[in-house]
Amino acid sequence: MNKANNLTTIDFSITGLASNGRGIAEHDGETWLVDDALPGEVVRATIADKRRRARRAKTIITLQASPDRVAPRCEYFGVCGGCVMQHLSISGQLRHKQANVVAALERHSVAFAVDRITGISPGAWGYRRKGRLGVRYVPKKGGVLVGFREREKNYVTDMNQCHTLVPELSSLIPSLKAQLQDISGRESIPQIEVASGINATAIVVRHLTSCSERDLQQLTSFGRQQNVRVYLQSGGPDTIVPLEERGEPLTYRIRASGDTIEFLPTDFIQVNDAANQEIVDSVLHMLALTQADHVLELFCGLGNLTLPVASNVERVVGLDYDEQLVRRAKDNALFNHKDNVEFIRADLTETPVGEWSTTERFTKLLLDPPRSGALEILSTIVPTLAPERIVYVSCNPETLARDAATLTARFGYRLEAIQVVDMFAHTGHVETIALFV
Repeated sequence: MNKANNLTTIDFSITGLASNGRGIAEHDGETWLVDDALPGEVVRATIADKRRRARRAKTIITLQASPDRVAPRCEYFGVCGGCVMQHLSISGQLRHKQANVVAALERHSVAFAVDRITGISPGAWGYRRKGRLGVRYVPKKGGVLVGFREREKNYVTDMNQCHTLVPELSSLIPSLKAQLQDISGRESIPQIEVASGINATAIVVRHLTSCSERDLQQLTSFGRQQNVRVYLQSGGPDTIVPLEERGEPLTYRIRASGDTIEFLPTDFIQVNDAANQEIVDSVLHMLALTQADHVLELFCGLGNLTLPVASNVERVVGLDYDEQLVRRAKDNALFNHKDNVEFIRADLTETPVGEWSTTERFTKLLLDPPRSGALEILSTIVPTLAPERIVYVSCNPETLARDAATLTARFGYRLEAIQVVDMFAHTGHVETIALFV
C-alpha cells in the first residue's frame, strides 16, 4: 500500500470480473471490486469505499494491461449505466459469460461436458430495438436530459446518441430532447420507452400529470414530423393509449419460420433481433421436432418461440401468466394462420397443474422463464409429463443451474448441450439455452 498525493493506493492483481463490469481482486484477505480493471491486469487504484462487503477501488493507472482490453466506443461509458463492459473485447465478453455459466453449474454440482458448451455474439453495436430512457428537466444543465440512468445512480445521462440502440432509435434522441424542452409538462415526464419494428418506430411518454391541449398538439406534430407513433402512459401498463390511430402494431419477423410477430412498444420481446434469430434456430435444433410431436411451452409470451415450433409439429400449447401477452399470442397465431397452436393464460406458480395440463401427452417441453427460474413448476410437471426432451432458455445462469440440478439429480435427465448467447453486448446479462435429455 502506497500513499501518493495524499491518496491511499493499492496495487491489485485482477483475477475475475463482476457482472457490473468491475474487476475482482483479493488484498489482505478481503475482496475488492476495482473500477476499469480486467482479469489478468495489474492496476494501481485508490480506495473508493471500504464500508461495503466487497471493498471498492478506482484504477488510476494500468500497470499491466489485458490483451482483451479495447478502447470504449461511447463517450458516455463509465457514466452511463447502460453498458459496463465496453472496455472488454467482444470475444472476451463472451468468454466471461460462458465462464459464469460454467461456474454456476459447478456451484450446483451439475454434471456436464465442457466441450458441449458453445457461444455466439450475434451483434455488438446498434442491436437494441427497445429501450427505456430516463427524462429529467435540469435548468442548470440547459434543460431536458434524455438518456439511460447513470451507473448505480438515479441521475439521467445527458445523451445525444447511443451506440447500442438501433440507428432509428439512437438518432431520435436529439429531437426528443428538443421536443420535450418545448413541452409545459416536461417536469412531469420521468421516462420514455422507445421501440422499433420492421414497419415503424414508437415512443411511450410516461406522464405523471395530465397533458395540456398544447402539449398533446406538440407531441402529435412531433410524431408526424419524425414518422414516429406516439403513445401516452398515465399510470400502469393498462393506461397506455395511442395519441392517434396510425396503422398496425409494430412487427418483426422470424427467419426460421417466416412468421410475423406483432407487438406493442411496452410488450416484452427479445431486444436483440440477431440474437433472437439465433435463439429460435437453436431451440428448433435442440428440440429435434417431428410432425408427430406435441410440445408444451411455459412462459410463452407473445409466441416468439411457439409459432416457429408450430411449423414443425402436430400441436403446441403455450402458457403464460401475462393476460395481455397471451391475447397478443393468440392474435399472432391467427395472423400467421397457425391453427395447431393453443395459448392459455395461467399463473404457473399458483395454478394447480391439473387445471391446464389436462391429460394431453406432451412429447417435449420448452420453457423461457423470468430471472427467478422455474423450479416449482418443473418439480410439479416433469414427473407428470416425463417429456423426451426439455429445452430451457434462461436469462439467469444461477437459477438455470439450480433448476438443472433438480432435473438431473432428481428426475434423471442429462444436460446434453448448452449455448450461451450474448444478447446484451457490453452488459453483464447473458442468455443461455440448455438441452436436457
